[in-house]
Amino acid sequence: MALYSWDELSRLKVEEPEFFIDPFVVKEGITFFWAKSSVGKSPVSWEMASSIGKGTSFFGLPSRVGRVLYIDVDTPENALAARIGKKPVAPNVWFYIAKPLGIPNIRKEVEDELKSLQKDIHPDVVFLNTLRKVHRLDDKDSATPVTVYEYFQHLYPQAALVFIHHTKKSPIDPRMKENKGENFSGSQHWINDAQVGLHLERYNDPRGRFNIRLYHKKSQISRRLRPVPLLLHQDGTTITCPLFEDMKTVYAMMNEREEKGGALDEVVAQELKISTATARRLRLPIELGQFPTSRHWLDPETGDEEGEEDGE
Repeated sequence: MALYSWDELSRLKVEEPEFFIDPFVVKEGITFFWAKSSVGKSPVSWEMASSIGKGTSFFGLPSRVGRVLYIDVDTPENALAARIGKKPVAPNVWFYIAKPLGIPNIRKEVEDELKSLQKDIHPDVVFLNTLRKVHRLDDKDSATPVTVYEYFQHLYPQAALVFIHHTKKSPIDPRMKENKGENFSGSQHWINDAQVGLHLERYNDPRGRFNIRLYHKKSQISRRLRPVPLLLHQDGTTITCPLFEDMKTVYAMMNEREEKGGALDEVVAQELKISTATARRLRLPIELGQFPTSRHWLDPETGDEEGEEDGE
């Protein structure tokens, strides 16, 4: 506890937040991530865990190396192993596969195992998949998020927590409009009490280059970014970001080629098999400092604080 005057507080030196994925997973913070079933939230979360374990970028967003504990109470062991086996092995990532935890009435032997994971792994980031099988409380009760969040903060006090959740069922009455910004199941406090909110949705791209988008719905520690356009492949596990790959190609060519401006756009267009207008749209943000592998490649357009554009 501390007491400050207005002047003292205004002059207090504030440290910049540290991220494991900038700005989606903040050190010692809570990320609330939700989507409908079968949209791809598990593969996206595995990619997040892999990026942190390896210290490589998450589709262009900077990541730092950390020890990851992925607690899965939603997927049978055989099914999870079959899907994870399709991905390259990531260091510093451990999976704990359990039956529903049933907080607050968790069995002592299970709680002891969760506590031992803190001692054995000392994770920097903990993923919990999925929220509905973590507890047996009423998720519409505003006190439930506090109870669940505090339980895991107590278990893993040094860790960033990523809670994965489902959307609520669509209304039966077609006249009822669904608020996509708040369409997760349960109390609004699930996102209110988190520092970051991420929402994954299917998207019908006319050009077929991506089929899901990861929306940055809430942030207490950064400006909100534009959605990340992603492609979930037919195997249901592999995820790529064609737009980021194109941005990397353009960035490399801008540094390696002698052509500039429109002449470079023509070379890029030929290389990527796109129009020169699209090549120009890829080049201009980079010239303005929105480099790939920095969060700025997803900066909102001027006046677009909601971050709803896909950047293509």
